[in-house]
Amino acid sequence: MAGASKQRWDRDCWEWVYGVAPEDINSHHMDLAYGILRPSCIGGKSKHRRNCANNPNCLVRLGEANWLENGFQEEEWYGIDDPTEEVREKGSCIGLKNLGATCYINTFLQVWYHSMKIRRAVFKWTPRNQPWGDNPADDFDWSSLSDSDLEPSCVCSHLQLLFALLQFSERSYIDPSSFVQSLGLDAAQQQDAQEFGKLFLSLLEGKFSHHADFDTSTIIPRQFCGQYTYVTRCLSCGTMSKTPASFYELDLSIKMHKTLDSCIMEFLKEEKLENNNQYHCGHCNKKCDAVRQIQINRVPPILNIQLLRFVYCMQTGNKQKLNTFISFPEVLDLAPYVNINGCESQDLIYELKAVLIHRGPSANSGHYVAHIYDQTDGNWYKFNDEEIQQIKGKSLKLGLEEDPLDPSKGKKAKVTKGSHSSKNAYMLVYHQRQCNEEAPVAEPTWESLPRYLQEMVNRDNNRFRGWTDELVEMRRSNVEAGKRRHDQVVDTYSKLPAGQDPSYDFIQTAWIKEWLDSRHKTSDIPAPDNKDFLCPHERLDPGKLHLFKRISKTMAEHIYKDFNGGPRLTQKGLCRACVRAQAVSMRLQSSLQEDSKHITQGLKSSQEGMDGYWVGKRSLRCWKRLAQSHAQESDPAVEVNETSQSQDSTSKGESNGEDLMAFNLEVQCPHGNLSTDTSKRRIVSPVVWVRLRKYFPSSPEFSENISPCALCQGLDTARQEEMDLNYARASILKDALPFIDIPRRRPVLNSQDWNELIVVNHYFIAALQNFMKHPTTSTAPTTIENCVLLCEHEGLLVEPWNSNDPNSLNFSLLWFNEWEFLKDQFPVDYTIRLFQNTEDTSGPRYDTQPKVCDQCFSIIQESLQSVKYVYNGAKLYIRKLTQDDLEAEAMRESKLETDPDYYEHIIKKPKVEDSLLDGQRRSSRHRRVRGEKEVVVSSSNTLKELKIKVMHSFSVPPFDQTLVLDGRVLAPDNATLAVLQVEPESILSLRVDSNLTEDALKLQNMMMPDNENHAPESGFKGTGLMS
Repeated sequence: MAGASKQRWDRDCWEWVYGVAPEDINSHHMDLAYGILRPSCIGGKSKHRRNCANNPNCLVRLGEANWLENGFQEEEWYGIDDPTEEVREKGSCIGLKNLGATCYINTFLQVWYHSMKIRRAVFKWTPRNQPWGDNPADDFDWSSLSDSDLEPSCVCSHLQLLFALLQFSERSYIDPSSFVQSLGLDAAQQQDAQEFGKLFLSLLEGKFSHHADFDTSTIIPRQFCGQYTYVTRCLSCGTMSKTPASFYELDLSIKMHKTLDSCIMEFLKEEKLENNNQYHCGHCNKKCDAVRQIQINRVPPILNIQLLRFVYCMQTGNKQKLNTFISFPEVLDLAPYVNINGCESQDLIYELKAVLIHRGPSANSGHYVAHIYDQTDGNWYKFNDEEIQQIKGKSLKLGLEEDPLDPSKGKKAKVTKGSHSSKNAYMLVYHQRQCNEEAPVAEPTWESLPRYLQEMVNRDNNRFRGWTDELVEMRRSNVEAGKRRHDQVVDTYSKLPAGQDPSYDFIQTAWIKEWLDSRHKTSDIPAPDNKDFLCPHERLDPGKLHLFKRISKTMAEHIYKDFNGGPRLTQKGLCRACVRAQAVSMRLQSSLQEDSKHITQGLKSSQEGMDGYWVGKRSLRCWKRLAQSHAQESDPAVEVNETSQSQDSTSKGESNGEDLMAFNLEVQCPHGNLSTDTSKRRIVSPVVWVRLRKYFPSSPEFSENISPCALCQGLDTARQEEMDLNYARASILKDALPFIDIPRRRPVLNSQDWNELIVVNHYFIAALQNFMKHPTTSTAPTTIENCVLLCEHEGLLVEPWNSNDPNSLNFSLLWFNEWEFLKDQFPVDYTIRLFQNTEDTSGPRYDTQPKVCDQCFSIIQESLQSVKYVYNGAKLYIRKLTQDDLEAEAMRESKLETDPDYYEHIIKKPKVEDSLLDGQRRSSRHRRVRGEKEVVVSSSNTLKELKIKVMHSFSVPPFDQTLVLDGRVLAPDNATLAVLQVEPESILSLRVDSNLTEDALKLQNMMMPDNENHAPESGFKGTGLMS
């Protein structure tokens, strides 16, 4: 029965109403109406697929399945993540937490940490002036020191502790907050990773250089410092000049290169010094042409190769990224590139140990990861902040480096075995290959750590163990509470059914679902609130029974005791009045359906030979709704029932949008007689009328033989005479003003066919034209009010010859003979005349009487101009100039240079401002032409933002666009459209200045927001790296 329809439930519960009078309803009928006698459904492994919403005794599929069918599931009650997942696996690598934008720092820290010589040197460094002294005794009581006493005091101490935690911590990842703060870096701001690496190595070299231990004080230059020489040869005398220099990394340009070898070759190639860049030769004692190149003399054990992906833009002061694929080998032979002086070639074989990756399309965003070789187990790992992933196999696999957010596309080059290719690698770390007899540097042991460092690591591990133990205990406590909650729900649910008990309660289905769905805090469950479900008699509304379930009185008392709420809806809360109203409504519906069949059939049958009755057509369409409304007005029981309206079924063709009125009232005139309007009524047979009259006994009744109202017939005659008069007056106006509505026959200002025109309020002319077209349905204007065109000084507020004036739509021009006729027909307050000035050619072309009030006119113009360039969501139309357009424009420009009056002879299409001059009022709707596209803008948009919109429409980069408005080139790019005086609906010409470009850097520059496009990078100024 779970799938039974609502109609079936209603039939089962309410079928008794057709055999029981409303006044004979008893308690048995009440139980049927409220579903008390419906069969019960109980949970467990039930076959019900859904809950029976209309059965208050159905308690299945309310959420009990999670408690009954699946049993107690311990893992669902943990409440928190497993803390053991953050415990480091034995022998595994540890990640570094990303503090917001510190992924670039994390990658370098992992690279330096995995260099054993660097790590050993960092552990040997010792701080000075510490609470435990420079050489603490073996029996020193470290427990006497507080955590603040042991807290690192400088960058080297923080780095030392961070390395110690990376090797000996029990955590799966380390928080580097204190290290980042010691450098004074903003964790939320991403910086240049390459610059950070250089500055931090320089900082460490300075800090370590003062240390007493030789290995520590020289670790940076011994591991990272190489030497090359700038060799300059004069082409005049052949003298060579050599300038040695040190390097800590090789900065290689990757532009126009595909392999690492070609990048190195360009780095070492000869450079010609000539013209303005000549070399001053000491031997020749003058500037001469020369060649210069770099010779690498010594390569450090750890070779850092910086691939210059982030190039500096002089125009914007920002870094931009080159997404170029570069292939590089796992084993790099530097012998061809190094000037060997006694070095063995085997010393110049380098092996790839780390690749630093930047994912993202630009230098100002993205993410940094590192692929690092771990010499302790011989595996490659991918370090992605907290996440560490071991790469399968013993060789490096960079994987798919295409970034879906990166709009640039590049074809990955094919690489040979033992090589890799990447468009995101920005730094390569090579280590010098060790000789066979040379033992690898072992990983530092716990015993080799300074005692204070051991103490800090131990304390951190103890805190971590305490934290994990606390969370484990919390999970155990949650599970115990869950078990108690599970047992309680199962027991309570089993006692919910009321069964045959005469005492019971109704409670909301939604509340039971929420109670069963709440798996943790029952305190979060709101109290059952039944106030919104009561009928006007303060009892349970039977129309909302589908929202409730019937439960036992015992469980109801338990629920209201624990959760409060109310009012309680017991067996005494059933509403007899509402059930009676529902019964009356259902009986009415049944009667309406039966009569509807007979009425419909009677309306289709022939009416010949029968004296019928007049019935309003509208009443026939709505008679069933009118019957229900009439029943509710006459029976108070039906009036309070809200379900009768929901069960209303209208006849075919009935309009639900019509307002209800008394039945047949539309056939009755105001005098109480039959209306003269035959279009609103029709004849029905006596059989149909009797059935309708049953529902509307007091409605107006007019037989077929009754004559219409004599008074209304007289009024209709008078109304027709008035319409005839209006028609005759309109005919006179049409004869006298035959051209009043023909645009081609209206006055033209630049014509010589007139000496005087009349300016008239346009709204009068519009009303006059409407009356002339529709004299029987519209009203003729009464007066000509031209005062609206005058100011308080009785001066004219418009310039009739200037259609740029927004007030030009407020007036019309009349011929003088038209005015002579109109002023005799209608009262006039002011006459406004317009004259041509043919005598004084140096003065204005037109004149008016009264004169234009310059003071008021300028005030209006200023106020209109202030809002003219303030808009949002307006349209602009862009027309791309073709080659023919460009050639024609070039010819006009050349003509203009020789003939300044050239433009006077160009035949132009009429503009909007010429509409009054040619006598026509043109449509303001824009007419699209082929090849034209529209963009939606706001006045606050900059020209640059407009060009970006144009780029999306025409695929023309912004830097190749020139936008022209009325012959004026729009510039600069950072100016707003309001400043550039671009109005809505303007037509802009697009001139393409050059061929389309695919320069990703230039496109990136244009797409960058203005606030990023012109502000130079602040870099690491003010941080500990610059101290």
